[in-house]
Amino acid sequence: MLATVFFMQPLGQIAGNIVSLIVIAVARSNSSPGEDLTRTVDIMWRWVIAIGVVPGVVATLFRFAIPESPRYLVDIVDDPITAEFDATTLFSDTPGIIDSGGWGTTATCSAGSAIQLPPISSIASSSTFDIDDDDEFTRLPPATLNSHWRLARTDIIRYFWTEGNWRHLAGCSLAWLLLDFGFYGIGLSSPQFLAKTWGELNITRPAPNWKTDEAPNANLYDMFMHTSVRGLIVLNIGSFVGGILLIAFAQKLDRVALQKYMFLGLAALFIALGTMFVCLYSYPPVVVALYIVGQILFNFGESNLGHNASSHSNEPSTGPNGTTYMIPAEIFPTRYRASCHGISAGAGKLGSILVQIFSTFYHFGSGPGPESTRKHGIVLLVFSACMILGAIVTQYWIPPIQQKRNGRTKLWGGTPETLESLSLGRMGRRSRDADCRKRTSRHRALSMSA
Repeated sequence: MLATVFFMQPLGQIAGNIVSLIVIAVARSNSSPGEDLTRTVDIMWRWVIAIGVVPGVVATLFRFAIPESPRYLVDIVDDPITAEFDATTLFSDTPGIIDSGGWGTTATCSAGSAIQLPPISSIASSSTFDIDDDDEFTRLPPATLNSHWRLARTDIIRYFWTEGNWRHLAGCSLAWLLLDFGFYGIGLSSPQFLAKTWGELNITRPAPNWKTDEAPNANLYDMFMHTSVRGLIVLNIGSFVGGILLIAFAQKLDRVALQKYMFLGLAALFIALGTMFVCLYSYPPVVVALYIVGQILFNFGESNLGHNASSHSNEPSTGPNGTTYMIPAEIFPTRYRASCHGISAGAGKLGSILVQIFSTFYHFGSGPGPESTRKHGIVLLVFSACMILGAIVTQYWIPPIQQKRNGRTKLWGGTPETLESLSLGRMGRRSRDADCRKRTSRHRALSMSA
């Protein structure tokens, strides 16, 4: 389900380009000699914006019909009856998480054996994190009906600082910021840069960004049409293919490892493109092809949250552009999930704002002559360093989401952790794995003695 939701991003980009092509074609067909081009362009812009409002309104109306997740209703609202009803309606069955009366949740540790975990509601309602001598969680009583969970300063300090889970939040936020810094900074939305990439920029002096041809007989509608077509090819083909690939392969790929490798792949791509621009290599087919590959890498790498969200949902989700969106929705407990995801998303938007300020100051990607081309190449090399840093952050500050086998997480075919296991945090998973190892060693000792 979430794969389909995120796949709406490339579909929305395609729809936006198609709308602009239609508006330009209609305006050109209704044009007449001596018309006021300023007014015509203003009308075209208003039509594009007005049509873009329609999907937002439709999405807002549908949002009122989306039920809260069963985990939120159980852990935060403490309403297991509504949670069970919604879960039964959605999945035609009752998930195990609705059992609020005891140790109903089963998780598999890295050694492969199953252990019983306490209900998340009991963990959420506790301000302590006690581990007994056997490294098992203290069996806290489940929350009672109408005892809504309240945000507690002690719980925030314990979870994020004492247990060290601030690293996960910092890792998700920095990865998203670094990705958007490069994603929104490569200049593919600039008409002049797109024209230069295609080898069709015909200006000899600084001009408005929309102007790609300064010839006296240049047609305004042709310039707009060519820009939209180039954007449709360079931006949308890669993102569409990347989303489709993820929908096909997400169930078999580890999203954290995939995010790391896609960051490294983007770094290599930026180094190649940056070197080409610095050396003034001008062969449009190669540059266009590399940018399309870059869009595939940006969008190929999402996750399988649907598989984790319920044992009854097997639909996958969709480069770092997807995983930076999906991972914060998985690794935090319900009581902090939305806030941590919002902080991570805010960091990404901060990265997109910073790169716009950066691009405005350095004026890279647009303008005539080789100087702007070399400058853009240098900036792409800077972006490659950001991608390498993103891979490092992913490796060391984002926890694994697949179960380990022989101490390693496999890129292909690993079993994903449940959301209950991931929500335990660093200390919780360490305690779980220690308990699992003890149980496994005891089982082996009993087997050998028998």
